Amino acid sequence: MAMIHGYKCLPIYFIVLRELAHFSLMILCNELENNNDWSIMILHYLGLDHIGHVYGPKSPLIQSKLKQMDKIIEDISSKVIEWNKQNVESLFIICGDHGMKNSGGHGGATLEETLVPLIIIDGNYNENNNNSNTKMVNQIDQIDITTNLAVILGLPLPYLNIGVISLNMINYNLSSAQKLYILYYNGRQVLNHFKKLSNFHSKQCYLNYLKAVKLHNEWINFSNNESNFDNTVSEKIITLYLESLNDMKNLLVQSIIQYNIPLITIAIVLTIQIFFIIINLNNPINKIFLLKKYFYYCTGNKYANLPDISQWLKESEYSDIYMTLFVIIALGLILYILLFIVKNDEKNKLKQQKDKLLFYSSTLLCIYLRHASEKNIYTLPFYPESRGIREVEIFWAVCTFYLIYSIKKIIFYPKNTYKSLINQLFYLLLQYWIIISAILHRPYNIILLPIQLISQIIISNFLINYTDNLKVLTFTSYCIGNVFYFYQGNSNSLATIDVAASCIGLETYRIYIAALFICINTFSSPVLAYLILVFKITLGDTSNTIEFFQKLHFINRQYAIFKLFSFITYTIIISIERHHLFVWSVFAPKLLYETAHCVLIFFILFFVEITIIVIEKIYKV
Repeated sequence: MAMIHGYKCLPIYFIVLRELAHFSLMILCNELENNNDWSIMILHYLGLDHIGHVYGPKSPLIQSKLKQMDKIIEDISSKVIEWNKQNVESLFIICGDHGMKNSGGHGGATLEETLVPLIIIDGNYNENNNNSNTKMVNQIDQIDITTNLAVILGLPLPYLNIGVISLNMINYNLSSAQKLYILYYNGRQVLNHFKKLSNFHSKQCYLNYLKAVKLHNEWINFSNNESNFDNTVSEKIITLYLESLNDMKNLLVQSIIQYNIPLITIAIVLTIQIFFIIINLNNPINKIFLLKKYFYYCTGNKYANLPDISQWLKESEYSDIYMTLFVIIALGLILYILLFIVKNDEKNKLKQQKDKLLFYSSTLLCIYLRHASEKNIYTLPFYPESRGIREVEIFWAVCTFYLIYSIKKIIFYPKNTYKSLINQLFYLLLQYWIIISAILHRPYNIILLPIQLISQIIISNFLINYTDNLKVLTFTSYCIGNVFYFYQGNSNSLATIDVAASCIGLETYRIYIAALFICINTFSSPVLAYLILVFKITLGDTSNTIEFFQKLHFINRQYAIFKLFSFITYTIIISIERHHLFVWSVFAPKLLYETAHCVLIFFILFFVEITIIVIEKIYKV
């Protein structure tokens, strides 16, 4: 009868990072001492994973967490050895589900992320494990774990299993006959799946398997009569079995990935049609030339492998001091830019400045305290110990109150024109995007927000004064967004996604909020570049109403063209190179980035277009 035990615990974020040692050890000791009501115990510790994502692998919390894990492993292994001495057969398996990059993330294809330990402890000392051969590292694929565990536990292999047994892992003084039987049993099941492939009978691995089975039968018939036959031929048969099984496994893994080519083709054709419908320009040659330049300069991360300032800040002897100064300077610049540089055309500016100062000061203070609570920067004197939850909750409360106040002011202001209404709406969006991005960013990335604001404002003013070409202005804005996107630490690898943003201010995991936070944090710079551009346009001369709205529609169309162009390009490339060696480590992650970016940009463009249409209807322009 299965027994399920439930324990009340603190919120997951808190217990993983603060109280894991005391809480888990208390439960674990209780279960180890009273082990009569369970057969399998599965322990999944998330502490190291969370610390790596939130604080980085060089955090002082890493050492204490590793010591905690060592203590837990020591307690369990000693108990397993004790049970086995009492003839209670027990097995202890230690395995990591993924590794970690030096930056603290994972999800890529590097050895640091994919190579993890697999340790099996049963308390039975094997003399064969003391020789030089068994001291060598035995590497297996993740798909082989199920096969080996089934054999170790004496269970039938799962029906869908295509993994291969590792004799080094189950080396319990097995005889040659036992090893060969295990491989034969494993091979029969893998062969059943392999026969489903087309032209399987012509594959070399299949021929090798048949040869191994034939030699195995001969070995069984003659091993009793030939003394040397057992020592010489059995090892050759084992080698032949393993080679053929591993080759069949690799072919089966490749065959699992199936592509619906007709559906992919239809999707590409439809996307290309949408692209040409949107483009609809008088001079397509210039447009194609512009897109080629855009694709070459703005879709790669050519310098992502070079050292950056974040690594220097984290590894410096005075990292806390430098990080604190960086955050203070960044928040100060954001406050100055929002108050004195990025201005809208609202009336009663003195009163509005006071309201903004109060709002910005409150939210920026919450941002500072949020990072201070994570020990990334120095906290304020006499400030109580905090987990950062309260500060983020206050941040959202202030933002909500100011949002209601601002919307009420915009809607009920009696002298609003269509131009001032659009200007104030985009100003509100710009404010909130900057503030929310700042609280989600890593402390060393906050400085990128004011730098991007200053850079784009200066470049936009220069282009507006010296050229009246909105195409160039839009293209430049898009490039700036891509530049700061990569400056933030993003790349074409899933390992650079900052998942720490998903748990900011949350005590329990909420998938939709977490996904929203990650999306905002990842694509903060491209969206910010778009909002700055549109806001600058709303500040310009709007005496010609039709021309004003045409400019806004043109910017949206240009952004849609740029994103569709890169999306179509990568879709075609990945469709052609779908059998490439790096399709899942390079091409697929890049297409996933482009898809998420497209969804976000088109959602914003749709929202802006709907807003413009509604305002046009209200003011009948």
